[in-house]
Amino acid sequence: MKTCPRCGETKSLDRFWRDKRTKSGYAVYCIPCGTKRNAEKYRANAVREGRTTRSWRLLSAELPDGRRRCQHCMEALPLDSFVKNAGKAGGIGSYCKPCHISRSTTRTSNVCMAEQRHTTYDGGTASALPTATT
Repeated sequence: MKTCPRCGETKSLDRFWRDKRTKSGYAVYCIPCGTKRNAEKYRANAVREGRTTRSWRLLSAELPDGRRRCQHCMEALPLDSFVKNAGKAGGIGSYCKPCHISRSTTRTSNVCMAEQRHTTYDGGTASALPTATT
């Protein structure tokens, strides 16, 4: 049994994260309090660094069956408006098709620009490289 200093409740050790850096081997705060504390610190650091964060509650808000919220445009759309992704639970991606295409196009154009920079010389041969003048 261990007492969380944030909520003041005494809880069993399975309600605390393991932490080998502490003497007891368990985190100082219980899991719910630790989660809240980490979220508060993340948001405070983001404000201090000038970053914006979005609330996970907006993504997980109550939606009718057969609809999902796009993580980019934040619109609630039918499931057939999303890309398929076998790596995700349910086989549906996080972005709607238009957002997925715009994000993919941006990444592809950045890759193409990088390839152009690396292939400006005739296949990278030494004769094609510029020579230093003395």
